[in-house]
Amino acid sequence: MDPITLAFLISSGVRLLGQGFGLAQSAKANKKAESYLQSRMNALSSRFSKDYYQDFLDTEAARSTMNRLNTQFKDMANNIKGQSASGSTAEAEIAAKDNIQQRYADAVSNLAGLGTQRKDSLQARFDANMGNLENQKMGILQQKAQNWSTFGQNVGNASDGILKAWGMGAFDKTGG
Repeated sequence: MDPITLAFLISSGVRLLGQGFGLAQSAKANKKAESYLQSRMNALSSRFSKDYYQDFLDTEAARSTMNRLNTQFKDMANNIKGQSASGSTAEAEIAAKDNIQQRYADAVSNLAGLGTQRKDSLQARFDANMGNLENQKMGILQQKAQNWSTFGQNVGNASDGILKAWGMGAFDKTGG
């Protein structure tokens, strides 16, 4: 076998080995990336479920707001009692208490509305974050497909080279 043919065969073999090694390392890295992305997706889903299905009135913000509302409305009710003791009529006291109850109901209703807004916001953020993670996962899958395509092309090129060498008599027992 002449030196040029031998060098050609060796370079084709080295190219295939290098491509195989690179493909194996790429697959290993992709597995790590996929595992990491899956753990992020699981964590995101878990956090979303915990937050989304939590009763808004059980959140720290809502409890704090309710405590403040209760304190304010109790103070208002006490002021009405004080005014009543100082000579206002029973009808005026009832009307003032009715007004306080209506305002309290409105405030609690508004607070409940914030719970709906919170859920909508959580859902939108979850969808956006999950979409980003899914896009990253799709990128990994596309890279895998590209790696296999490149590997297939390189195997085809190497086999073409071997066929050309064979056609030039590189494998003849006479050496050429």
